[in-house]
Amino acid sequence: MGQRQFLTVFKFASLAVGMCWGIALLAADSVALPELGAGDVLLCQPYPYRTVTNTSRTVYQIARLGFASVPSFQQAHDLKTDGIIGPLTQRRVEAEYQRRFGQAASASRTTLSVSVEPVATATGITATVTIRSMAATPVRIVGSLTFDESKGFRFTDPTASLHAKTCLRRGDFVACGGRAAAVVLNRQETPITGSTQLPALAAGESGRLFASITYLSADLTERVAGADAPLR
Repeated sequence: MGQRQFLTVFKFASLAVGMCWGIALLAADSVALPELGAGDVLLCQPYPYRTVTNTSRTVYQIARLGFASVPSFQQAHDLKTDGIIGPLTQRRVEAEYQRRFGQAASASRTTLSVSVEPVATATGITATVTIRSMAATPVRIVGSLTFDESKGFRFTDPTASLHAKTCLRRGDFVACGGRAAAVVLNRQETPITGSTQLPALAAGESGRLFASITYLSADLTERVAGADAPLR
């Protein structure tokens, strides 16, 4: 019997809420970046230059202290200016933040949920992500805290970043590609929704759509929520 040839196509898309691409942004500082009160939530782009956890909290604190980046804070406090959030940088940020603003609010835990729904249309797939509060009271999304290629902080309207990845498998050979797009969400109380358009699936294609967010609330604890749905 001859070797059977087969073709499997997977499509993956991930929504990382809180990131922003191709949008005019304002630099974050102690004036532009709001204090998080009860019921407020800030979406955060995960900071990759780190050796510790809960760095969304650290980035927020540095921005609230009036610094435009991690290196600028490190330079001002005689730390190694490498842009990496490690134990020494994180402890110094905590000390300076508490000295300036006091302890973080001991507010009740704010928990969000995410859902994602892909709907096939005549022109492609409309992917809709919705953020909801798990509590009875609504939550206000105040914006997104992101950073640019130079690691400078940015405070923007709540923004969902869509990254679509397509993998083509032929036997043991796999070829992958991808692209990014942005979905700006209205700044309002939850639930909030944003949509974007994906290309239609080709015959025989299937996959899943993944959505996730990283966020801070008044207690400045970094939390993550996510969901997924099939692509057909």
